[in-house]
Amino acid sequence: MTTADRIQPGDRDPRHGTENGYKNLLCRCEPCRAAHAAHHRTLRTRPIAADDPRHGLYHTYTNHDCRCRPCTDAWALNMRGYRAKRGVPS
Repeated sequence: MTTADRIQPGDRDPRHGTENGYKNLLCRCEPCRAAHAAHHRTLRTRPIAADDPRHGLYHTYTNHDCRCRPCTDAWALNMRGYRAKRGVPS
């Protein structure tokens, strides 16, 4: 995507304030950022089914707010690896 393809803050483009404006058109104006945040907030609050194959993955703990034992264990393991890599004591 070239700079000419992007929408710019203040150019009165009707795509401002949309997830498309933030994600595909790379606009970072406040309405586009708010639309992106709202979109991800709805993704995180959607519950996942008990038989969903994403259970046991660290991102399910963070992205879907799942606190089942497999997701909690995966998140803890991921954080231990992150802290070890960064040299932060556990």
